[in-house]
Amino acid sequence: MKHKFYIFIFLLCFKFSSSQHLYDTTKYIKFYGKTLWSLYFNSSNSSIAVTQDYNKDTSINTSLNLTAESFQEIGISYVNRKVQALINLVNIPSTSSNRKPNSTYSNCLISFSDKNYLHETGYNWFNSYYDKNSKNFIKNFNDSTPFYNYNRLRTLNVFYRYVNFNNYKKFSYSAAYRGTAQQRKSAFTTLYYLGANYNRMESDTAIIPFYVRKSYDRLGDLNKFFSYNVSGGIGVSATVVMLKCFFINATGMMGPAIQLRQYSIYNKNGFNNKVNFFLTADLRFAIGVNLKRIMISNTTFINMKDYGIDKVNFRSTFVSNSFSLGYRFNTRNKRNL
Repeated sequence: MKHKFYIFIFLLCFKFSSSQHLYDTTKYIKFYGKTLWSLYFNSSNSSIAVTQDYNKDTSINTSLNLTAESFQEIGISYVNRKVQALINLVNIPSTSSNRKPNSTYSNCLISFSDKNYLHETGYNWFNSYYDKNSKNFIKNFNDSTPFYNYNRLRTLNVFYRYVNFNNYKKFSYSAAYRGTAQQRKSAFTTLYYLGANYNRMESDTAIIPFYVRKSYDRLGDLNKFFSYNVSGGIGVSATVVMLKCFFINATGMMGPAIQLRQYSIYNKNGFNNKVNFFLTADLRFAIGVNLKRIMISNTTFINMKDYGIDKVNFRSTFVSNSFSLGYRFNTRNKRNL
């Protein structure tokens, strides 16, 4: 009985100690019992750079730059220790231009984070691209000439990513990107990540413009591309803090990925399958001011993938930029979560 009593006291002390701060409160503090409501302004764009190694004729520039731009989104963001939700209120078209098609865009991001980890899952979908390199293959191209329109070209990226932060006792990723904490002194951390995603690019006709289609040989009539990717790698995240409230963060991740890809040729039945290795990179930047009640921040997310099919190379880039102005409200539940 005496030994059982000691064991009970030990477990009780362990539970008590585990509920205390497991991080350096001189480096950052967490906002328990508060929710952050923000007004945000967001814009995103997708670009796919395409080059080929079939035709070595340097007098012909066959490089492509497929681009789609989203509307300016205005909405409300809700963040607490467990949940982050975005509610889009209105979409404002970009500067109107008869030279570019109106792209349709949809996205979703769900994230969970605590002490040393971050889970992210979501998707982004674009419809209708134009080519920024239209001057390379359209004769007499000038400031009034419409850009080449990839009519009905659609792309979809569905993803999941797990990130583990090693120096979580002194560094808070959420302080810069979610606002559930305040980084009071500069700190950095190394990290590693694992991820999986599904990519799709398809068109009702051949994707490559007919102006340069012959230079892309047998892939000139490519019209559908699907891939299943698994990736992993390492990175670093650092936050510089001034006056305990002004902050700048930069986060970078890079690593290899394995890809099972399928593609089809227009007016031909069946898909071609192949396994490929390529590189992925993810860059994130945040700058702002984080006070006890008010948080103002500007964040940028950049995701890049390099891959190829035979002698055709692709670089897919997704960029999202968001500005937010938020205020923390007290909640009834002030228990450490």
